[in-house]
Amino acid sequence: MEECIKLIVVLAILALANIVGGVINNVKLKQFSFSWKKLLNGVIQFLGIGFMFVALAYCIETIPEIGSALGVQPKTMILAAITIYAKKIFEQLNDFINLKKEIKANSEEEKEILDTEYMDM
Repeated sequence: MEECIKLIVVLAILALANIVGGVINNVKLKQFSFSWKKLLNGVIQFLGIGFMFVALAYCIETIPEIGSALGVQPKTMILAAITIYAKKIFEQLNDFINLKKEIKANSEEEKEILDTEYMDM
């Protein structure tokens, strides 16, 4: 059970990072307006899903027959959730980095055009 608790802490950190990444991507990249309601909704979902994982892991750890009947172990279940959140965070970071590269490329091209126009005068 101690290992599951450590993994749940990792899951919680990734879930919070996912919420932060979602806010950054939606507000900065997609130009959506910030909404406390959406942020609170994300936190509530995180707490609800986190509680469900903890409850199911505790249940399976306490009564191993449930894990056998479901065909899943607590560690495997939590690792699957960690993988899902890690993938979401990777995609958010990738979106942010790619957009920054495009903005940088556009500004460098614009700088070259402006430099060329200036030299022609």
